[in-house]
Amino acid sequence: MRSQIADFPGLCRNIARFIQPWFDGLSIESLGYRMQKSRLVRDQSKQPAVMMRVAI
Repeated sequence: MRSQIADFPGLCRNIARFIQPWFDGLSIESLGYRMQKSRLVRDQSKQPAVMMRVAI
């Protein structure tokens, strides 16, 4: 399934759609919020870029 993700909460809601059947119908919004707070999925988009050097 293809979808466009605009932000981190959107990504978590998208993941929640797939796992919802295993959580007895808990709402997608609630599951998405729990995904954001868990350590299973992390938002690294706001962290500073790290330069990597490669020896040739």
